[in-house]
Amino acid sequence: MSRDIMSKYRTKIIEDFINIEGYVCAIICKQYLGKVTQDFMREVLFDELFSSGLKANLFEKVLKRNKDIQKPREYADQFRQLSRYRNFFAHCNTTFSDDGTDGTLGRVPDPRNQDKYLNIEDIIKNFTEIYTKLSKDLIEIMDKMGIWFMHDDETGITTLICETKELPKAP
Repeated sequence: MSRDIMSKYRTKIIEDFINIEGYVCAIICKQYLGKVTQDFMREVLFDELFSSGLKANLFEKVLKRNKDIQKPREYADQFRQLSRYRNFFAHCNTTFSDDGTDGTLGRVPDPRNQDKYLNIEDIIKNFTEIYTKLSKDLIEIMDKMGIWFMHDDETGITTLICETKELPKAP
């Protein structure tokens, strides 16, 4: 696989994961604070030492509390799988070439079995399937939880709206 193609895949996977991670963080924030705030999102949930694994565990606990959500473990496991795929592209992307070339036709070793190589096309396909379904499901969950967001169907971009203060009460 060429480096250019690998770079495009890497960018897409990492950016899509960041999107899903934002949804998960908003759901966690809303559950524990009653609203989505920039300070908590940035200072706590987006801290570089606040791991995806911890977010997945908290996410699962939040979903289990909500009786309307049928498959909390499945959603958390899908988030964990997307995180694993993201890590492949962020950390396991060194290619090795068997033919002595510059690596443009190289392969990426499987971090769990160094005798094998990752099938990048399968990973992209699996990631896309999980991402598409989980993204849709999380948008529905956020809507039910009263998380404010804007979604553009044309671009697929969802923007979270953080609440900085209580809304004024109706007269």
